[in-house]
Amino acid sequence: MGRVVGVALLLVLLALTLGVIERRIGREGPRRGRSARERGSDVLWWLFGAIVNEPLKQLALVVLVLVVGVPLLVGLELPVDREGLKLLFDRRFGLGALPGWVGAPLTLLALDLAGYAIHRLKHQGGLLWRIHAVHHSSESLDWLAAARSHPLDELTTTLLAVVPIVALGGRFEWLAWTTPLLALHGVLLHADVPWRYGRLGAWIVSPAFHRWHHARETPRAEGVNFGGIFTIWDRLFGTYHLPDRLPDETGVVEHVPEGFVAQLLHPLRRR
Repeated sequence: MGRVVGVALLLVLLALTLGVIERRIGREGPRRGRSARERGSDVLWWLFGAIVNEPLKQLALVVLVLVVGVPLLVGLELPVDREGLKLLFDRRFGLGALPGWVGAPLTLLALDLAGYAIHRLKHQGGLLWRIHAVHHSSESLDWLAAARSHPLDELTTTLLAVVPIVALGGRFEWLAWTTPLLALHGVLLHADVPWRYGRLGAWIVSPAFHRWHHARETPRAEGVNFGGIFTIWDRLFGTYHLPDRLPDETGVVEHVPEGFVAQLLHPLRRR
């Protein structure tokens, strides 16, 4: 119940800030209105994320540490006992053995690189894309649509993007202070604003940068701008795209239904 109340208060706060900003500056080109059903669906996604997605990801992290870490202990010839498991969960090896001022930024970079890789993989088609397409289905992208994320999409990211961090010994407590900032950053990226962050936008993902990721048509068939925090990976791997204008349309070519339940079931239905 506490999670639901917290999300409700957060939605009110975001509506009074980002919602007001969107109405004042909007985005370039004609703005299409969103139906009450679509907005209601996104509100349900916010609540569903707090009740289901977050606990599911936390459970997946514990399982990952055990599944990836126990064989790692065996490989390092460390005892698989209470002390060994403590070492595993504390991650006092690899990146975790470094001083925090070195290990923390390296862990953040590694996490963002892994996120880039799995995000790009989701755009290759098949089941992963059908799951991820739910997130891309908003034809009038704004901050409220940021939480439209299927639980299988969240679980896939956790399972595949976090594995290398666990194996490298990255300590997530180093990044605990960044979690609220990164969550707010993720919502802001979907806001209906043309912000590019000036010179900082050359290195940090901005709303304008991410809007091209959600564009219906992009210069590359698989898409562009897969980075979540830093743009460096898109620059290195040739997926960077940020022209002077914003895209005319966002969304996906295939049909994704509006209703929450229909979107939840969409990836599981036969094409």
